[in-house]
Amino acid sequence: MLYYLYNEENLTDSTQFWSFLHRKFSPDIEEKVMTLGQQAVKQAAEQTAIRMLEEKIDIKLISKITNLSQEEIKRLQKKPH
Repeated sequence: MLYYLYNEENLTDSTQFWSFLHRKFSPDIEEKVMTLGQQAVKQAAEQTAIRMLEEKIDIKLISKITNLSQEEIKRLQKKPH
């Protein structure tokens, strides 16, 4: 949906995008969109961490690069993939 809005409304940068959301939707929707965005960023960081773990990269370095805590990375290490 966000992709569609971004492309169909010819929004060329993030400022226009957020301005559009602010004009067209309630603050509740804006908050949900931000939450979805934050979740997507975290999922991307977790997937990156998993790939780095598979390559046997040190947890401290993974933490530094992904901004995930070492505890989060250790939890990911224990999960089956």
